[in-house]
Amino acid sequence: MPTTTLAHLTGRFGQPFFIKCDIEGADGIFCRQLVHAPETPPYVSVEGISIDWLAMLRAAGYAHFKLSNQAKIRRLTPSIRFTVDGKEIDWRFGSHSSGPFGEDVEGPWLSFQDTAQRWLDFARLKAADADMVMDNWFDFHAKR
Repeated sequence: MPTTTLAHLTGRFGQPFFIKCDIEGADGIFCRQLVHAPETPPYVSVEGISIDWLAMLRAAGYAHFKLSNQAKIRRLTPSIRFTVDGKEIDWRFGSHSSGPFGEDVEGPWLSFQDTAQRWLDFARLKAADADMVMDNWFDFHAKR
């Protein structure tokens, strides 16, 4: 399958407001590109599989983070309200979506340290008994 780079995409299309990266266990490649990017989008989201990816988001200049429980999104299919051309629109996310992004993600923005601690707490539970948390996985959401 053909691939591309973040630099190529932003060079061709400009800097986006938000990027959701989900490349099935390889989000670290994207995070490394963010670290070296001359400019980064205000909001990004990657799978929360490795704490190294959270550290790379911090190294890329992101200072505020959320852990988004993707299993909860699958069960609850959250909704958001937004305006397009003056018309209010309600949107319900499907059960296989990543859910809201940016300011619409549930919960407060946390520091790198608090987010890392929460992720490590989850990782410890998973290591102790994978069945206890087998239905949970997270996305890291980050903003500058």
